[in-house]
Amino acid sequence: MAAINAQQIRKIYSIGNALGIVERGNEDDDLHALVSALTGKDSVKSLTYAEAQAVITDLQKRQGAAPLPRHKPKTHPERPGGATDGQQRKVWALMYQLAKEDRQDGGHPHRQAKGRRDGGAFQNQQ
Repeated sequence: MAAINAQQIRKIYSIGNALGIVERGNEDDDLHALVSALTGKDSVKSLTYAEAQAVITDLQKRQGAAPLPRHKPKTHPERPGGATDGQQRKVWALMYQLAKEDRQDGGHPHRQAKGRRDGGAFQNQQ
């Protein structure tokens, strides 16, 4: 089992301070009572990584803050004369939308549109 790391300890105490449940120098404060109730351990430093995550999640729920996303939004580098980041995101969104519609049509768009697919557009074949 992985041990708690320094960042998790800081986060637990930081959220505890924001909630007003930490008393400096007092190991019988409300934060330690919460840790004991959740994990059965009396010390924050004795928690495992998973137990610390459980405590942090509980504190965040009490605080009303949503956990931060685990990844940064994807950015697309811009090149001179190329599409901007916003344009690239729009192209990707449209490609995903086309793929979704293809799956809904059973993968055969020509059956629905009575034409053939040519680069994302339908060419009428009536």
